[in-house]
Order: sequence, then C-alpha cells, then structure tokens
Amino acid sequence: MGVKRVLIISPYFPPSNAADMQRIRMSLPYFKDFGWDAEVVSIDPKHSDKVKDDYLLESIPDDIPVHMVQAFSKKWTSKFGLGSIALRSLWFYRQKVNGLLKQKQYDLIYFSTTQFPVCILGAYWKNRFGIPYVIDLQDPWHSLLRLRSPLMRQLPTRRRPKRSPRRPRSTSQRRPEARS
Repeated sequence: MGVKRVLIISPYFPPSNAADMQRIRMSLPYFKDFGWDAEVVSIDPKHSDKVKDDYLLESIPDDIPVHMVQAFSKKWTSKFGLGSIALRSLWFYRQKVNGLLKQKQYDLIYFSTTQFPVCILGAYWKNRFGIPYVIDLQDPWHSLLRLRSPLMRQLPTRRRPKRSPRRPRSTSQRRPEARS
C-alpha cells in the first residue's frame, strides 16, 4: 500500500497561538510514520486576533506544505455581526482548496478546529471531488466577549419581572357550600 495524502484544514496554525491548532501542530511529525503525506491549509495569521508566537513554527516539519488563505477584514465584517474568522474565510477556503483538489490527488480531507462553519465545506468537496472527509470537533473555549458584537446586542434578552408573580392560589381551597 502506497503513501496516502491528507489535506488538513486548520484555520489557526503557527505562528497563531490558538488552543485548537495544538493538536495538528503536535501530530504533524507522526503522519509520515503512519503512511500519510500531510499538507495544511490555514488562514493567514494577519487576519487572526490570536497572539503570535514564532517559536511555534520551529515545531513544524520542514517538508510539510502549508497553504495560506485570506479572510475578509474583521474591521468591516464585524459591523454586520460577522467577526468569526471561519465565516470571514469561508469563501477563500473554498477557492484555495478547490484549486488544490484540481491540481493534486488527495485521499482524505481532515478538519481539526473549533471554527465549525468551515466544516460545511467537507460535504461540498465530497460531492464535487469525491474525497472523504473527517471532522475532528474540539470543544470551543467560549467567551462572553462575543456577546458584545452588534448582532448579538440586538437579540432579545430575557428580563426578570419587576416584582415577583402573585402567589398561586391553592388548588385545595374549599368551595363555599351551596345553600338550599
């Protein structure tokens, strides 16, 4: 059995220091040991809000191709409530990976991320190119800061009543007896 090719979709990747890229970063050296040639498609770090750590790049094997995609500017998309890097990069991912899949033969597309909207492209690529995909769902680390986006502020919120509701009447109250 020959070497298989896997295309890894990981929106965050070194030098962006995000929790969800650590699994890919640490496993990349072992793909070849198990018979896989890996390539990574990631979002250009200039579009990421994550802290940059260039030392992380030293842990990436030199023979692993890393393809970068662009993303729409958060400065503009956040005005419409679209701050998610997954949504801002979706179109660019589609274009870049379509090009890669036309150029080379891959045996698997592997998503590993907390940026779940990009995973919708797996079904698209399977239908268009016939390549199976795996989604490695990771628990997102939520933050209440997301509630500050313009879209989230417009959503209705539940409010407490100003005063407590009336005490319910007892269901065992005696009815007044009928007079005969």
